[in-house]
Amino acid sequence: MDQDANGDLDYLEDYVAETQNAKTYEQLKDEFKAMREIRDETLSCKSKHLHESSWNELVHSQMLKQAVRGRPGFSYYNITTARVIRELVPGNEYGELLKGKMIDYAVTLGPPLLPKANIINRLAASPRKLQRTINPSDYSPLCYEPVGIGIETKSPEGGNEDGEVQLSVWAMAHFNRLRQLVQDPVTMTLPLLLITEARWKLYFASDFVHEVHLIDAVDIGTTANIIGCYTIKEALRVIFAWEEETFVPWFLEGVTPE
Repeated sequence: MDQDANGDLDYLEDYVAETQNAKTYEQLKDEFKAMREIRDETLSCKSKHLHESSWNELVHSQMLKQAVRGRPGFSYYNITTARVIRELVPGNEYGELLKGKMIDYAVTLGPPLLPKANIINRLAASPRKLQRTINPSDYSPLCYEPVGIGIETKSPEGGNEDGEVQLSVWAMAHFNRLRQLVQDPVTMTLPLLLITEARWKLYFASDFVHEVHLIDAVDIGTTANIIGCYTIKEALRVIFAWEEETFVPWFLEGVTPE
């Protein structure tokens, strides 16, 4: 067994000893194995200079899979082929940008967190062009499950600036949909993630009536090492808890008829 493997096992023993939760030792070992694989795939992607699509498949999807595991109601989807509904971006200000894909992943909230019947009933009262979906896109997996977190991924060549623009346009469309569906202006802040290669960064978007503010919040970790993988997973756990405790009640109150 090589030195890195020995170090990983030492870390696992410390982690298990300090962790106070309902997971069994075997579950913790399986989780640790998954994190180590994510770390290894990250290093492989970096050394081989792989493109964004490979990073999405080998690293980012695997981390999101671990994050939603064991959390009923949470799902994640690769939405690289989805398009934003044009009516939700006034004046086609970003027409050229909207011709391409918008963001790469969405974490959605569905049953048992949000009853599908409530969503279907509320959609019936929407404008005709928006009766198919409660989200900024009518891509099938997004029609009845509100997006809790929008995620954009970039290769180093893509740059943070382009990623921030795409997140901003998505947030604009998302707020426009929520204004029609729930509340105008939207009082709820929306979390967003920008992933550049191995680095995960959390943003928040706020609706200020005539404009959307994108707040650069915090660097939450890197998948290039084991501790970073666990840090990202814990950060996502905190965001998911906020979704359950704050976003879901707000959304349900807005879409449920009095």
